[in-house]
Amino acid sequence: LLNQTSNQDKLLVTTRTNHLTDYAVFADSKGKIALILDNKLNLVLLLSTVFLVSSFLTLLMYFRKRKHII
Repeated sequence: LLNQTSNQDKLLVTTRTNHLTDYAVFADSKGKIALILDNKLNLVLLLSTVFLVSSFLTLLMYFRKRKHII
């Protein structure tokens, strides 16, 4: 049963990328977080989202401190 589930895990690949064979190999040796971070586009999107959210929150805190409610 364990062998069967590990074979199924190798077949589970993300369909959003063209690197399906690479991801089938990566998914066996790495975790799901490493799999997401392996994709350069996902990494760029993640970093830009974190940057945008943090800058928005910083601006929000700044304006609230100065009592200028947006």
